Amino acid sequence: MTTYEISQIIIQVASAVLVFGGLIYASLQLKLLRKTHVDEHEWNRRKAAQDATQLFRQRVGTTEIWRRRFTTSTDKIRCRCKNFMMRLARIRNLKHLFIGC
Repeated sequence: MTTYEISQIIIQVASAVLVFGGLIYASLQLKLLRKTHVDEHEWNRRKAAQDATQLFRQRVGTTEIWRRRFTTSTDKIRCRCKNFMMRLARIRNLKHLFIGC
């Protein structure tokens, strides 16, 4: 073999090694790109859910509905307690009447 043929073989082997190395590197980059895309999609999904929740709270005004539904005036509570105590006294009187105590 001549020097020219040996140099041609070395160049072909080197180029084949570089091509295979490039293919392996490209496949690793594609896997990384796929993982990044999946992570970004998950992030965008969570961010969209948070934004939608915040927008819903702003539109509906859940705090105002909560306040209207679960806060009552103290006068209303006192009136209901007084009515309850009066009913309880009536029941006790009826109980004493029937039992004879």
